[in-house]
Amino acid sequence: MDIKLILTDYESLPEYSGLNLVDVNQVNLFGDRPINIAATRGSSEELETLVAHGAPTINDAGGYGYTPFQCG
Repeated sequence: MDIKLILTDYESLPEYSGLNLVDVNQVNLFGDRPINIAATRGSSEELETLVAHGAPTINDAGGYGYTPFQCG
């Protein structure tokens, strides 16, 4: 999966409103990273792509203290 397509798609979400999403570790308005979004969506393909491009592991907590593992 293309990392740029994932980030462009996530930019359209309210959580990234007004932000130019250019990095897999960029935090959104709620303190979550793209990997948290992928986990919430249940997309293993997006998760794998994000981790391959330097996203934190599924054990790193987001803005509300939930890890991507707990979101999915």
